Amino acid sequence: MADIDSILKSFRQNLPHPKNKQAVVPLVLQVLDGLDWEIFDAAQVVPGHEERGLTVDFCLNAGSRHAYLNIKDSIESMKEDEDGFIKWAAGDEQELIAVQTTGLLWWFYLPHLPVAPGQRRFLEIDMQNGIRGDEHQESIAQGFKLFVQRENIEDGSAVAKAKPLVEGLLPAKVMQAWRQLCESLSRDALQSFMTAMEKATGLPIDLDALLRSLGPRRPPPPPPPDDEEVLDPRNPGNLSHTRVTGQLGNTDVRKWNELLREAVLLLLKRRTPFAQLLMILGNTIVNGQKTEEGFRPLPGQNVSIQGVPANMAWAKTRNLAEQFNMVVRLNVFWRNTGRQARLEWPRAND
Repeated sequence: MADIDSILKSFRQNLPHPKNKQAVVPLVLQVLDGLDWEIFDAAQVVPGHEERGLTVDFCLNAGSRHAYLNIKDSIESMKEDEDGFIKWAAGDEQELIAVQTTGLLWWFYLPHLPVAPGQRRFLEIDMQNGIRGDEHQESIAQGFKLFVQRENIEDGSAVAKAKPLVEGLLPAKVMQAWRQLCESLSRDALQSFMTAMEKATGLPIDLDALLRSLGPRRPPPPPPPDDEEVLDPRNPGNLSHTRVTGQLGNTDVRKWNELLREAVLLLLKRRTPFAQLLMILGNTIVNGQKTEEGFRPLPGQNVSIQGVPANMAWAKTRNLAEQFNMVVRLNVFWRNTGRQARLEWPRAND
């Protein structure tokens, strides 16, 4: 039996491109084999499992617990069947992990959470591009081990470790949506909205107190000069050989790694669960005071961050900013050409 790290390394060196669902099955079985599943034991890895009017490709039985895995031939098919698959899995008697995959793209769900189906997806692994922009094999392997390893399904730790990833994101998403509403409406429009809410709920609402609880409104960024270049935050191009100045929220930053460190420090001060940061940052973050391999501890925290190149520092910071509603405004300067540009999250027109 090959371990999952070796299997993923082989995939990365010769990335498969299955053309149909039948071609995905061997890839999935290789992954399951590397996660200690007995793939030739039909009582443990049950193919064509039919229950409650739906047939899923595999039911993974581990003692008294199980997980569901469904194979699709395209991302479009995954999106189309997502709600139905989640609602069906939520009809099971026990809390469990459910997975959809094309072989290259893996979506992980907690079907029983009392939130909208689209919010029950807690992790995405892309064999080609990694976890939310982290392309390291180690991070991909860690995701599979945490949530599909046989022993973690059997002892319930897969579900237990997944819950904070979803539940911890919900308040941030609610606050982000609420802040966007507050910033998009005039005070009169907000007052009218709150008056309607008071009538609907029968509860008095203090608009001033509510706005104060959200903190100051984010001022709109000044429009860039007509001749100033503005980079696409999702695809800014090569940031090697650049220096940077700007702000993360209200904190000034002057280096790429300082930007990433300040982002993590801010989230830790917000009591963001370490597991959430780990799934986004991968092997760039560790618990403890580590000073080898480019790691440096964060001040006042028992967490260390590894120094990374500019491109990776931005990708990881943007992922954090998107997930946890942080504002980043940067000026980027290329050392060798004199080029300069603005880089922001969210973008001024978002």
